[in-house]
Amino acid sequence: MRIAAASALWLTAALPVATLPAHAQQPASPLPAAARQAVEVTPLSLLAASDQTFGVTGEEETLSIPFHMPATVRGRPATLKLAYENAVHILPGLSQFKIALNGLELGNLPLTGFEKPVSASIGMPAGYLKPGLNELTVNYSARHRVSCSVAGTFELWMRLLPDRSSVEILGKPASDLPILSDAAASLAMPSQSGRGLTILSARADTGADHVAWGADVAQGIALRLGDQTIVPRPEPAPLRAPDGDSLFPGLDKGVLGDSRNVLIGTADQLSAIVGSRIESAIAGPYLGLFPLGTSGGVVLVVSGRTPDEVTSAARAFANPNTPLPATADTILAAEDVVSLPDLATFPKGRPVPLADLGYKTREFSGYRFTQPLSVTLARDFFNLDSRKAILRINAASAPGIGAGSALSVFVNGQPAAALPLSRMGELIERRDLHLPMSLFRPGRNEILLAGDLPPAEGAPCLPEQSTAPRFSLFSDSTLMLPEYARLAQFPDLGTFARTGSPYTDGTADGFDLVLMSKSNEEVAAAWALAARMAQAAGTPVHPRFSFHGSTVPAGDALIIGNHRSLSRLAGLDLPVRQSDLTAAWGIGTDPSFVPAEEQPEQGEADEVLAQIEALRSVSRPGPDTMAADSEARDRWHKIIKSGEDQSVINTVSAAAEDVVASVRQHFPAVFGQARREETDLFASGLSIPTGLLMQVESPVTPSRTWTILTAANDEQLAAGVERLVRRPYWDRLAGSATVWGADPAGTRSIEPSSTYHRFDSDLRLANLRLIAGNLMSEYVWYWTAGLLLLVASFGLVTRSFLGLGRGDNHD
Repeated sequence: MRIAAASALWLTAALPVATLPAHAQQPASPLPAAARQAVEVTPLSLLAASDQTFGVTGEEETLSIPFHMPATVRGRPATLKLAYENAVHILPGLSQFKIALNGLELGNLPLTGFEKPVSASIGMPAGYLKPGLNELTVNYSARHRVSCSVAGTFELWMRLLPDRSSVEILGKPASDLPILSDAAASLAMPSQSGRGLTILSARADTGADHVAWGADVAQGIALRLGDQTIVPRPEPAPLRAPDGDSLFPGLDKGVLGDSRNVLIGTADQLSAIVGSRIESAIAGPYLGLFPLGTSGGVVLVVSGRTPDEVTSAARAFANPNTPLPATADTILAAEDVVSLPDLATFPKGRPVPLADLGYKTREFSGYRFTQPLSVTLARDFFNLDSRKAILRINAASAPGIGAGSALSVFVNGQPAAALPLSRMGELIERRDLHLPMSLFRPGRNEILLAGDLPPAEGAPCLPEQSTAPRFSLFSDSTLMLPEYARLAQFPDLGTFARTGSPYTDGTADGFDLVLMSKSNEEVAAAWALAARMAQAAGTPVHPRFSFHGSTVPAGDALIIGNHRSLSRLAGLDLPVRQSDLTAAWGIGTDPSFVPAEEQPEQGEADEVLAQIEALRSVSRPGPDTMAADSEARDRWHKIIKSGEDQSVINTVSAAAEDVVASVRQHFPAVFGQARREETDLFASGLSIPTGLLMQVESPVTPSRTWTILTAANDEQLAAGVERLVRRPYWDRLAGSATVWGADPAGTRSIEPSSTYHRFDSDLRLANLRLIAGNLMSEYVWYWTAGLLLLVASFGLVTRSFLGLGRGDNHD
């Protein structure tokens, strides 16, 4: 079936015909007149995530580009137009890349001597594109024009040009009606007018309940789209006199146009906006996706008869495990509630085959072999410098590779281990490489296997792509992590970015998300940050939303507000000097930074301090192997024989936290409490940042964490968070404070001057023993000195008793 479908494809490129693959030289079959009546063109840059990588390097690499399409693509043919460029060092004829869509091969595109970008068109019959998630795969293979060395592989590259590449949907859709199962893709699709995702408010006063509902919807879209960035913005619903529309008679279609919108509220709140079709359908927790007018806009309706039913509908949508039907709307029953996804962590204490990590045996014939792997550790992983992870290698290398050939292992970009490869070729069986656990970190970890395979001295270049393989890594190689300690350490914005911790640790009391005002910019920042945290954790978060002044957070809290409003947070020991913030952002020179109603009232700081002291006086609440490998080995036996001289806790224990707090107080060096000289984030000569994220210990409850997002004013806060949640910036969060600006390379962080710890998941004696072992190994001199002092003291005491005994006997 696949062969028959592939024969129906057509591909033309802006290259001489002789350079195209044979099957790609077929002329395009003309489309019927009906199919040419409508063409919807969307640039690839708008379909894919903004932080998606479109380039590949080296000799061989696979690039995956996920993107989402609406329900209207069902049953329609399409054309994929690609523009790409490549390095001038690439050897024509032996260099190309294959294109596949959702596992179906579309054809091969050549890589030639670089002169200018190349364009190509690939026709796709109906059924290739599907509603929802699609995946475009690029399998790239290149050879260097002249260089026969490892260094030459670093000169090879190819990249797609997303702004000049597009997907063209042909013909008319079978139905213009969207369906709920495509809601996330429909809402994330770009509009021709450029309006982004908007969450409409049915009332002028934005309450905490509406902010919470919007956060749930934003998280649902983000989790259903994978890693695509979601930055919704709040707006009041543009109302007008009823126009007779059966769906949204009270919305101004001229203002909304082709935008993507979410409308949330109870049935009473939406009664003046929605028509009888929707109003009569709201008989419980309700979700509906409908077209808006005739311009291509869509509206997701999240509603219910009561606020609790609206909350149920919003939380069901937030849960990516909740199946959404292929209908326009639905009422969610109690049996529709499914369990939330959980963070899948790498198992400890047992070897895991690389095949279980998605790796398949590769036989490589180039000069540099690379293979990335990913490992996820628990949010409260506590570093054990004294322990090692074991990577057991099963591989093979061919005779004729040069001196210095080696397989190197990098963990999170740092060199971890290396295995020399014999120039005579060998089968490598159960060779252990020890990886320091100090290179690992909570959350996602990247492991890179890199084989440098220079040619033997005087050896010719590889003459053709069909050269016998030079190296192979078998998928029954294993990785084993030791038992590691579980103890969360703060502040650490890096762990926050990778896992959402401590706000996704599952503690019974949850966390607070405090907005210093009710401005649209702060609400938008809260939604975008909640969506990114949910993606980092793999599960939605449900904070308690509040506005400053209503309460003081007693536990973990996420606080959002402009810099001037932070002066109302009394009792905080910030990692950044207030004078530096004032000098950098000019606070006090322009009163327009904060509206008048946000000015702190007389005595408010004293009231907050009094609340803090009252909370401190109250005790804390209770805890609520593979066949392909054997075949590859046989081939490697033949290759090697041709050479010569072969060489072969969900709850927190208050008592445990008190013990940790006491140890921290009396032995600060053991827990990294030694004060360091403060680092200036706003050093002279550096550009002024637009945003600042800080993490500090709660002034109310020890071992609880406050994370603070701030900027000079509300406008910069909105611009700053829109950058922050995108991957170039999000991946650079580290330490106790991070600032960023227009250029992600200018992101700067400072390490915490002190750290604090808490138990969240594992209070077993074995875990405490691991923590103690780690501390003893890390501070061996302290413990050695203490032991010597104890021995000396025991000797003195013993001698004194013996002396007293002799005296008594003498008397």
